[in-house]
Amino acid sequence: MGSEDGVLGRLMADLTSGAKFKSALYSMSGNKLVMRGGGRTEVDFLSAGGAARFASYTDVKAGVDNFTAFKSGSALAEQFLGAFDASLRSTNAIGENIEKAQLESDAWPASPDTFVSQLQMIAKAIKSDIADRKSERAGFYVDQSSRGLTWDSHGSMDISGGLNILDGGVGGLMAELKAQGVWDNVTIVVVSEFGRTLTGNAQGTDHGWGGNYWMGGGAVRGGRVLGKFPEQFTGEDAEVLLGRGRVLPSTPFDAMWRGIAQWMGVQNTSNVLPNSPRFPPEQLFSASDLFAS
Repeated sequence: MGSEDGVLGRLMADLTSGAKFKSALYSMSGNKLVMRGGGRTEVDFLSAGGAARFASYTDVKAGVDNFTAFKSGSALAEQFLGAFDASLRSTNAIGENIEKAQLESDAWPASPDTFVSQLQMIAKAIKSDIADRKSERAGFYVDQSSRGLTWDSHGSMDISGGLNILDGGVGGLMAELKAQGVWDNVTIVVVSEFGRTLTGNAQGTDHGWGGNYWMGGGAVRGGRVLGKFPEQFTGEDAEVLLGRGRVLPSTPFDAMWRGIAQWMGVQNTSNVLPNSPRFPPEQLFSASDLFAS
């Protein structure tokens, strides 16, 4: 697994090749770095409208089957034809299955925006993945910031608009997964690419270092804050002496993912988190730290 791989991609790759689980990986936001995992688990790309499919596949299926049945003397051509045929078959089947999946809950926001619609598509994908693909493990990725919602607080500290949409979407997803009977088997992780400074920048804050992430799910031991919060911000004993109020993280990003990887069945978490051995064990969370079951 190369250094260019991302945590979700590495996680699913290890579960597929190491632990031998039937795994799947879905992205609502394109081919992001977090999804890459050495090609061991293919990524299926979805949108608020479902899986991107070839609209005329049924009309040309016989021709495609005939075309791809020929054996080529070129290894490159054979590889391309195999990938082409598999992609058409996979996206068509996934698209049909997701279209047939029906949402179980009426607790979704009354006027869903694109972000909420994508979470609804994830809920349908989970339902169809379990029923049709029979996956034992699956990962799903959606990027709220790419939906026209900004968390940039340079000019204002008011991020209530984004929070309200996030709250409504995640609340609807939770109710839906409970109605499907799979809430105990799902963990939602909300992360940001960077924290913010404690000192001001114009009317808001600047890019920082330390930040907060949160996770939830039926098996999560919730209602707690893990990690270490700075006790003093000024004076010689201050733990924040990095300039502009930048907080040095006390807990590595790997800590949370180590516990999640263990919960999902990864035996050697260093395969998924190659930097984790660099941190003291007490800074890394285990599955029992994060989950009740």
